[in-house]
Amino acid sequence: MSDSICGKATDSLFLGMEFGVKSMPGVIFLLLGTHRYCSIRHMAKSSVFYSRLFKAKVGISGSMAAITFIYMLTVFFTPSDTVESSWINQCDRQWYAFIYLIQCAAWSFGTFLLTREYQRLIDEAAYANYLFWLLNLIAEILVIIVLHDALFAATMSTITAIFNMAINATLIGLALMTRRQNTKYRQPLIMDFPDMSTTMMLKP
Repeated sequence: MSDSICGKATDSLFLGMEFGVKSMPGVIFLLLGTHRYCSIRHMAKSSVFYSRLFKAKVGISGSMAAITFIYMLTVFFTPSDTVESSWINQCDRQWYAFIYLIQCAAWSFGTFLLTREYQRLIDEAAYANYLFWLLNLIAEILVIIVLHDALFAATMSTITAIFNMAINATLIGLALMTRRQNTKYRQPLIMDFPDMSTTMMLKP
């Protein structure tokens, strides 16, 4: 990569946007998500049917945790002379990749929290996963606007930015489409069946 681009990589604005702004949604979510989990963990679980939209959200969220972790390892182990790699590699600053652990932890915990809320037949808290996805999308757009020259000079960074925007926008869309939790998602429990003793008394 050119010296001008690597110069931007060492600039405080660049580092603040790429690793500060983009990490903040994860930090905020880990705090608010923990509060959310603590507020519901004592609630009883129910037997539920998992809707396709819910499975899609959980699948995407879980996949993002795995993808982020794999991306972190890929960036860390990619040699600095690799053509069209991330700016982190081309400027020989692979250790910055470990900051992505914050995002990896947030995606993993988000998947866990989605499932726990659903099992308790309660709506997903707007201040938890929904806010995380929205802040991720906003942060990605801000970083692209501010650092477009540096990002677009590295193919891998550009693809990553567009991919992240698409994923978070998709999750927000799924969240808006998801039906609110109610008792119709419960599987029949023993208490839901009629009194069998009464039924047995009604012999012909």
